[in-house]
Amino acid sequence: MDMNLSADYHDSVHDILESTVPEEHLETACHQFMKWLHEFSGKATYREILQEVFVIVIKQNIEKVIKIQGYGTVINDLSSTYSYVDFLRILQVQNMCVNDSKTPFVWVLNTAVLFVMDYNSVFCNS
Repeated sequence: MDMNLSADYHDSVHDILESTVPEEHLETACHQFMKWLHEFSGKATYREILQEVFVIVIKQNIEKVIKIQGYGTVINDLSSTYSYVDFLRILQVQNMCVNDSKTPFVWVLNTAVLFVMDYNSVFCNS
């Protein structure tokens, strides 16, 4: 995508997002969406774009899981990092945090996407 198109697209993206994104987050959302447009503009198919987005979501959830377990968040290889995921430990930490009377919170995880690694780790590394 060339830079001239980028300015035109920004206005369109802004108009589309304006009705759904709060004003204080609108410019950030526009910039993020434009970044994605640039990143995905070389993809040949819709499937390739969706696969890349899906892998990003999986990676973010694995990073969150690793952080919850106290290992840090560096991921060099999804398959080897996923081998450190301990779902029982995650549940224990989540329960402990929820029951903290001073600062209760819980991490939001999409555990369904984590199981993609069990069935097709090649998908995430392709």
